[in-house]
This record gives sequence, structure tokens and C-alpha cells, in this order.
Amino acid sequence: MWAQHDTSYPPNRFEQAIAEMSGEDACSFTRKLIISADPDGALGFRRLAELGQLWWSVEACVLRARWRELFDEPLREAARFRLSQAGIPRPDEFANRPASNG
Repeated sequence: MWAQHDTSYPPNRFEQAIAEMSGEDACSFTRKLIISADPDGALGFRRLAELGQLWWSVEACVLRARWRELFDEPLREAARFRLSQAGIPRPDEFANRPASNG
């Protein structure tokens, strides 16, 4: 999903996990990254925040029109909260704008 984009942060473990899953398993894994205190998810989010590339975060992805129906409102709210805590004022608008380098 991210490999073709220049993010300066290759989410290798995330891509490997998703490649080995499909359907509900991939959605459950995504939920775990957002809701739990999963160290790998938190580290990836922090690294993307440091790089100014939260658009590529799992949190932003679950808010995108393309995937939002796969996730329930409590999960989308958790994603909004995490993005807002990282300084993103309007997470839904942020997630649905075109990608940029910053």
C-alpha cells in the first residue's frame, strides 16, 4: 500500500502483517494498532509525526473515504483523537486531502 510512495519511513512490519492477512483479520490488526497501546503502532505513529507525514498513518487511512466503511465509529473517533493530539486540527479533512511531502 505504501511501498510506491516516498514517505522516508517504510512501514515494513505493517506491510508484512497486512500482506499475510485479508478481510476482517486486516481490519482487526488495524484496530489493534489504533486502540491498544501496541508499541509497534505507537512507534510508527510517532515516527510519522516526527517526519510530518501523518497522512500516511493508519489513523489517517481509517478516516479516508476509500476505507472508512470498514471501520466502526468508535475506531474512527479513536483515530481522530490520536491525530488531533498530534496537532492535526481537522482529522477527517486532513485524511481526505491529497498526499503531500509534508
